[in-house]
Amino acid sequence: MLIVLAATSILSVMSVALSAQELTPKKKSEKWGFVDSSGNEAISFIYDDARSFSEGLAAVKKDGKYGFIDKDGKEAVPCIYDYAESFIEGLAKVRKTGKY
Repeated sequence: MLIVLAATSILSVMSVALSAQELTPKKKSEKWGFVDSSGNEAISFIYDDARSFSEGLAAVKKDGKYGFIDKDGKEAVPCIYDYAESFIEGLAKVRKTGKY
């Protein structure tokens, strides 16, 4: 069984203004968060792991599980996956209970 998340419906509700904001993952005191282009904290340092934004969403790991957040830091896809890769062409590869 292949589990693939489609970003289309999630992205359709996101504001165009958000896509213009550049956020970069950064590690601070053993936790990951995101900073803006000036180096200011944009999303709190609360994650165990974080990947760069791709197609408006970033994979993050919290409490041992991966999910996706938007550029406001809101959870767009719940942190329920054992592993997640970034979105590419509207799809993201995820693993849950040994299945991709």
